[in-house]
Amino acid sequence: MAPYLPSVVALLVAALVVGDSASPVRAVLVLLLVMVVPGWALLDACDLARGWLGVGLAVAASTSLATAIATAQLYLGLWSPAGTVLVLVLVTGCAQAARGLRLRRGDGDRS
Repeated sequence: MAPYLPSVVALLVAALVVGDSASPVRAVLVLLLVMVVPGWALLDACDLARGWLGVGLAVAASTSLATAIATAQLYLGLWSPAGTVLVLVLVTGCAQAARGLRLRRGDGDRS
C-alpha cells in the first residue's frame, strides 16, 4: 500500500476546504477523509493496518475520531464543519510524521 497516500489525500482535502471549492470531488474526498484516512494513518503508524481487519479498524477509528472531534467542538461552542475536517487533516499529518520517525529510527521494517 502507498505509504504516503493518507497525507496526499489529507492535503488535497485541506486545499479544497480552505479554498471553499464547491465541487463533487470535494465531497468524495471529504467523505474518504472522514471515514478512512485518519484511522488508516494512525493504524499504519502502529503497524496495524493490514488486511481486511485493518480496513475495518481504519473505518472504525476514523469514524470515532470524527465523532469525538465534532462532539468536543460542540461542547466548547466552536463547531464548524471545516474546522472538523482540518483537525482530521492535522491528526493524519501527525500520524504520518510519527510513522516516518519510527521508520527513520529503524523501529519498523516496512517501506
